[in-house]
Amino acid sequence: MPGKCVFNKLWLDNTNYKEWILTVDDDPHKAKCSLCMKQIDLARMGESALRVHMKGKLEFFFILFILFPAHVEIYIQKDFIIAM
Repeated sequence: MPGKCVFNKLWLDNTNYKEWILTVDDDPHKAKCSLCMKQIDLARMGESALRVHMKGKLEFFFILFILFPAHVEIYIQKDFIIAM
């Protein structure tokens, strides 16, 4: 039985997600990451799926910062990190 969780438009204004989350026009049960362009299945886990995806991106940004510290600015906001 498929899950019932759908994309919440409020996430587009949430400081933890707004920098990278996109809607998927033809599927309300998915979100899209603008950093890696991966579609995230929300149907069963809902917002928890976004947090899991975000955690993986945090590890990526830390590795990027270690390898190229002069080229990456990291802004820390609560539990979310934005790398530029």
